[in-house]
Amino acid sequence: MRFYDHHVFQETGMRITLIRDVLNWESRFEERLESLRNKFDYLVAETRHVDFSQMFKMTDEVICPAGKAFFRVWNDGRIEGCPYIGELSDCGNAKARTFAPRETFFRCSQPKYCDCNLIGRLGKMQLAAADS
Repeated sequence: MRFYDHHVFQETGMRITLIRDVLNWESRFEERLESLRNKFDYLVAETRHVDFSQMFKMTDEVICPAGKAFFRVWNDGRIEGCPYIGELSDCGNAKARTFAPRETFFRCSQPKYCDCNLIGRLGKMQLAAADS
């Protein structure tokens, strides 16, 4: 939150939304969330509880670009395609100057996470054809 305050909010004035992902949320996190919200209230636009799986409830599989064209880079240098799917998680390390993206898109039967929602809303994820 301090990083966001100094490097984003001070430049843009854009407030953030705190999201309780129903797949990864535990009641023990509530106290910490409330503490963050109180301390950084001027940064927070809203707090929501979201079930990201609802976007994909009409399909069994998607063709996902995670690990090929979508990556999450952590501050310790780790590069992940998807932190929830083991074979997509390790794509290298920016600090070690290693990078190993997948050669193909991933056929995923678990489209339910916050990254899935983001990728889907960007139009980067396709529904898998039932016969392929």
